[in-house]
Amino acid sequence: MEPVKVLPVMAIIWRFIRLYIDRFRNIYVALHYFMDNSAKFKIDPRNVVIGGSSAGGIAASAFLYMTEADFEKVSPGIVKTLGRLDPYPNHTGFKVRALLTNVGYAILQSNYITKQNDVPTLFFQRTGDDVLAYEKGNLFFCEYYFSTEGAKNTSSRLQALNIPYELNYEPLKGHHLSYPTDYIAKRYAKFVKRLWGADRRQIINENYAAVQNRVVK
Repeated sequence: MEPVKVLPVMAIIWRFIRLYIDRFRNIYVALHYFMDNSAKFKIDPRNVVIGGSSAGGIAASAFLYMTEADFEKVSPGIVKTLGRLDPYPNHTGFKVRALLTNVGYAILQSNYITKQNDVPTLFFQRTGDDVLAYEKGNLFFCEYYFSTEGAKNTSSRLQALNIPYELNYEPLKGHHLSYPTDYIAKRYAKFVKRLWGADRRQIINENYAAVQNRVVK
């Protein structure tokens, strides 16, 4: 029998904060702390997986793909007023190998993702999500909020770049999903196992049935 490998896991519980930029700082601060203490926590900084559910997924995605210049375009002067995204840029570095999301997904622009910064991603979202658009639309579908792109558009971007991903969608309305928690956890585990084993695939599942399983070369 093979020995069981124990992986360290950390969770960030969001404080009530007004600005998303502070959520990104929370991610930086947490990751720097654990990377600086990687020996103590038995962490490999070259193999980091991050994830987020709903708003947490938005924050994780923006953390990976948005630069200070992108934030300035969205809200001119925000970096000068509030400070840098990464408050501790000289701390131990790390490599994010995968992004795991749940209960919808959103990125301001899928073209933020390039061959230089791409991260294999797993998505769970409803096609009729009424909070985060599955394809493209304003947050909460309110004209006063910023526009985002969802799991459909982002997975299409990853497919065009030949990057592994798994899109799980339910053809239903509403933000919350019907998938059992243990099923989601198993899909996460299989996704990461494939990446670690260099089994690069682009998978699309409708409900529980595969509609695409394509090997990426």
